[in-house]
Amino acid sequence: MKVLFTVVSVLLFYGSVFSQTNDLVKRMNWDEDYCVRVTLQDNSKMVFKVDELYHSNIKDKKDGEATYYPASLKSSLIEKIKGKEFLLDTLQHSYDERIVDNRTLWNAIHTRIGGGWGHFVNCLLFALEKNYVNMKMTKLERPKSNWRPKPMTESYKRTMKWSYYIPETQKLAKKEYKRQRREKKTGDLDRLPASFIEEFQNTNNDEYNDLHVTNYKKKARIDLVKILLASKYLGKDQIDYIGNSVLRAALNYSALQIPSIVILDDMNAAVAMSLDEFGYTVEEIVYSDLERLSEGDIEERNKMIKNYVIQINQVNKKLFKERLSNYYK
Repeated sequence: MKVLFTVVSVLLFYGSVFSQTNDLVKRMNWDEDYCVRVTLQDNSKMVFKVDELYHSNIKDKKDGEATYYPASLKSSLIEKIKGKEFLLDTLQHSYDERIVDNRTLWNAIHTRIGGGWGHFVNCLLFALEKNYVNMKMTKLERPKSNWRPKPMTESYKRTMKWSYYIPETQKLAKKEYKRQRREKKTGDLDRLPASFIEEFQNTNNDEYNDLHVTNYKKKARIDLVKILLASKYLGKDQIDYIGNSVLRAALNYSALQIPSIVILDDMNAAVAMSLDEFGYTVEEIVYSDLERLSEGDIEERNKMIKNYVIQINQVNKKLFKERLSNYYK
C-alpha cells in the first residue's frame, strides 16, 4: 500500500500561463485510492477518480495542432466579460452597445466572450450542458414552407429534410458527417478530441434521446459535433441565439464551476487548469510518483508542462485567427 502522497504545491508564475492566484484550488493530493483530492479556497473538499478524468499525453501532441482541454473560466475573465471589456471599439460606441459579428459562429462567440479555441469549445459545451443552448429551441427551427430555390442549391439539397437548422436526429447528422468527410470539408471537427467524434458515431438515435437523463455531458459533446456540422448553414438569427446563450452561460459560470483536472499520463501529473483571456493557465500540479522524484526532477517536469501550455496557447491563438479571417472558404 502506498503512503498517502504529500501535497506538492507547484504554482509557477510564468506570465499568463501560470496563475498568480488560484480562483478555486487551495490544495491538491494524489492519494492511495487512485483519486485526486482537492480542497477549494472555501475549504470545501472534492474527490475526483483518476480514471474518470480527462487524460492526455504531451508526447502525442503535434506542433501546429489545436488542443482542447476541459477547463473552468477564471473569475478574472468572468469579471472582464461582465465589465464589457471585449467591446470592439470603446471609443466610438457606448458600453450599452456591444458590437457583435454574427456572420459566423466563431465571430459571434469571440466578440461576446473574447478568447480563442479553448474558450469557444469550453463555453459552448458548458452552455449545452446547462441547457442555455437548446437544440430544439424555436429560434433554431426551420420555417415550414413549400418554397424551393431555382436552381436547386447544394445546401438546400443537404438540409431539406432537417426540421431544425441543426440536424436533430443522429441519422441526419451522421449522413451530413459522411458527406463532409468524403469532401474533406470537416473543418473545425478535425480539431475536436477524437473521443467526441467516436461518441457521436457510436451513438444511435434511441441512445441519444436517453442521454439528457443518463449522461448530459456526453449529450453536450455530441450536440457540439452537430452544431459544428451545421455551422455553415446557420443564419444570423440562429448564430445570434447561440452566441447570446453562450454569453449568458459564461456569465453564470463562476457560480457553477468546479475545478477542472487533466491527467497528463506521460508526466504522471494531475493538473488543475483554468482559462483566462489569453488561454489555458495552470492552477496547481501534483505527481503520482512523487516519492521517486527529486527537487530537480519536479522542477524539470514543471518546466516541460509550462512550455507545453505556452505552445498550445500559441497554436490555438494562431489557428483561431486563421479561422476568423478565412472561415469555411
